[in-house]
Formats: sequence, structure tokens, C-alpha cells
Amino acid sequence: MFIAKATLNPQRREAKRLLSSPQRMHAAVLSGFSPGERGRPDAGRILWRLDEGQHHVDLLVVSPGMPDFTGLIEDAGWPATTPAQAKDYSAFLGRLARGSRWRYRLRANPVHAIRLDGWTESKRVGHVSAEAQAKWWAQRAQSVGLLLLDDAGGPGDPDHPLGFVAVTARHTESFGRAESVPGRRGRVSLTTAVFEGGAEVVDPIALREAMANDIGRARAYGCGLLTLVSG
Repeated sequence: MFIAKATLNPQRREAKRLLSSPQRMHAAVLSGFSPGERGRPDAGRILWRLDEGQHHVDLLVVSPGMPDFTGLIEDAGWPATTPAQAKDYSAFLGRLARGSRWRYRLRANPVHAIRLDGWTESKRVGHVSAEAQAKWWAQRAQSVGLLLLDDAGGPGDPDHPLGFVAVTARHTESFGRAESVPGRRGRVSLTTAVFEGGAEVVDPIALREAMANDIGRARAYGCGLLTLVSG
């Protein structure tokens, strides 16, 4: 596994074009991989996320093979001063141990299933309130091997997650599906939230699996990538 970072300049025309469309950004991410890499059986595990800074946007990518974002930086970044970076991620994932504590960040698509009277099938819709989104993550975290912590370092109460889960960005958008997706035309409605906080590892195996494969839905639209840093 590899983790890569490409820093984009949001003032450049191509960066603005990519940042305005999850479809275009997804295509740009895939363009960083050779046809052979994109054709690997595990290529579907390419994850990406956008982290917004004050004057820049970081594109983070976790993938089975090493990407090359030289062209992306030339078109949408600062090619003379800030090249893309990529490094092995497997060693870090292998060091995750039960009881270790981290600061996390996750951009996800928190959804739930509803079924109204007269419907033959249920439909997945996005949670829209910060509280509902935080509850979604607090309930999901344990299944991916994390115990979310409050400010005092103790287990957080999943019924009242806003006391220890920071929902730092919330967004709902609608856009057309890519024409390259056969039989799936129409529009996509996407609800996203960025979660941050502290956590303890309780199941390293489940956590490695989640960090390598994604959490939740909408992977193609920049959701599901969980990262950890010391803190």
C-alpha cells in the first residue's frame, strides 16, 4: 500500500475545475495510475480525500500501487516548489497496535436506510444534521477497530457524540453521473461530513482493513479515507 499527497493551488483554473466536481477529481486521481495499475484486481481500493487549507487543498490518496501525480501538479498545483509525494504505507499500517492512541480524520458519506409506506424497497439517504452524522460515525467506529475518546481520554458516549466527535465540515451537493457509467445516468446526491477527534485502537486487524479499503459509501467521490496521526 502507498499513501500520496498532491497539494493543489485553488487559484489555478484547472484546480478550480477539478475542485468543483467529484467526478472530475476522481478521473484526475485515476489518471495518476498507469493502465496496468488501474486494471489490477485490487485497484478498486484506490481511496482519496480533499483536505482544505487556508490557501491550498491537499489531495490524499491511498492505493495498492504507487501513483504519479506529476501531471496533476503541473496543471493544478505549484510544480516549481511543491511536488507530489508518495511513500510506502504498509509499514505504518503494520505498526498499529492495540491500545495505541491517535488523532483521526475521516471524510465520509453518512447515510441511513428509509422505507416509506407503499415502497417495495428501502432507499439510502444522507444524514443531514451534525448530531445524526456524529452518531453515525460513533456507531461505525467500533466496527472498524476504534474506540472514540472524549477530551479527558475516556470512552465517549455514542448517544451524545458531539461532546467528543468534531464535525468540522458538512456539505450536500448534487451533480450528474459520469457518462462513462453505463445504465446509471441521472444525478447523484451526496451528503458528506468530516470527522475529527481522538481514538484508541481496539482491533488492529479491523482497523488496517478499514484504512486500506474505505469506510462507508461513495469511495469514488472522495469519501471513506481514514487517516491517523500521533497526538
